[in-house]
Amino acid sequence: MKTSRIFVIVALLLAGFTANAQRHYGSDRLGEFYFGFDAVAPLGEFNKAADAIGAGYDVYPLDGDHVGTSAAMGIGLSFKYSFAFSIIDDQCSAGPFVGVDIAWNNLDKSVRKVFNDVKADKPNYINMPIMIGANGRYYFNDIFGVSAEFGIGTDMLYITPQGWSDKKQKYGTDFALAWQVGAGAYFGKHVNVGVHYYSFGTHNTVETDDKDYTKYMGAVMLKLGFCW
Repeated sequence: MKTSRIFVIVALLLAGFTANAQRHYGSDRLGEFYFGFDAVAPLGEFNKAADAIGAGYDVYPLDGDHVGTSAAMGIGLSFKYSFAFSIIDDQCSAGPFVGVDIAWNNLDKSVRKVFNDVKADKPNYINMPIMIGANGRYYFNDIFGVSAEFGIGTDMLYITPQGWSDKKQKYGTDFALAWQVGAGAYFGKHVNVGVHYYSFGTHNTVETDDKDYTKYMGAVMLKLGFCW
């Protein structure tokens, strides 16, 4: 938890430092804001098929061992501020960034059906990775360029309640060490398309009196972003 808090503080400090960055003619510095739309594909244990119970009023359709699994394709948003330094004139640049993603994943269709059959509210998985890192960009010409980046930080996981209106299972917010790596292509100066792998980390999804249930969560994000 202490490590996660340190990453949040450093990210906020970097954001404050770069917020005043502006491009100046004759300077090699450039502050840039990025806003993107994400398609979130869960991987591994996050996408592992869950055994929904689906019977009995005194039990939940997903038991503790399966909460955090069986996630379906989701959607997300990305926000990033980068501070780049030109390496080869305006053709090649690299520098630090601070970024925040918000990713939402529903349950797999077959598991959702069980919840619908017993008229119970389905849990949704909301991940918010906050990261600092470095990225680079190389332009072949004024129309096309490529980019790559790496970031590390903390992921906040929130799972919405599951169950019935008069008896719901609620989950606490959990933080874990996270990282991401990605590459993309720029079209002109303002449009970016990329593929990124996100390790959301190992989260405590359920805590009981006698056992903690943990899940490692990862996802591939397909990004369409706009920079200015």
